[in-house]
Amino acid sequence: MTTLEPGGVRRRVLRTVNRDGLFDLGLGLGLLLVAGWFALERFAEVQMTGIFAILPMMILFLVRGMRKRYTYPRVGYANLKTGPVRLGLMIGLLVTVLLVLATFLAFQFTSLRVPRSIFGYLPTFLGLVGVGGLAYFSYRTGYPRYLVYAGLDLTLLAIVLLLRAEAIFTFIAPAAVVGTVMFVTGIATFVRFLRTHPRIEEEAPNGT
Repeated sequence: MTTLEPGGVRRRVLRTVNRDGLFDLGLGLGLLLVAGWFALERFAEVQMTGIFAILPMMILFLVRGMRKRYTYPRVGYANLKTGPVRLGLMIGLLVTVLLVLATFLAFQFTSLRVPRSIFGYLPTFLGLVGVGGLAYFSYRTGYPRYLVYAGLDLTLLAIVLLLRAEAIFTFIAPAAVVGTVMFVTGIATFVRFLRTHPRIEEEAPNGT
């Protein structure tokens, strides 16, 4: 008698669900919007901080809605998240949004400012976090395309740093390029998924 490892089951489910490419599409769209937001802030002085604060939730609901409509009817749905895990994710998301809002209000209505020395390293730090997150997701799903995204992100970070560009470009350039690649790849993967995975029809009850 064999016992299925919960981690192995979750990995297989993650791999199955992420065949649809919607994670790539959603994250790529998010990166493009964030890059555009930073560019507008820097070069056009357009203030859109409120939109930036709700952007992650908008992308999350977009991906969940599309998966509910297109993915789960084709590959099935397995809810492997326990109540405590779901509650923890919700609390974490809420705390993150509140911290971002509190930080913005502190900088907006007080004399608090971020030292330029710290600000200069922040985009690089965020970029490296993104590289690590994509590499980890590649490990979790087994899809090498996320390693390609991570490698592209790391390469662009190195190029911007070697060119000694303004700190903000350390975030804008990788986010824009990697976001575009992920968005296009996500659309192509989603179209192929729809073509190769017919919708699973529910069996009618016996006697009807």
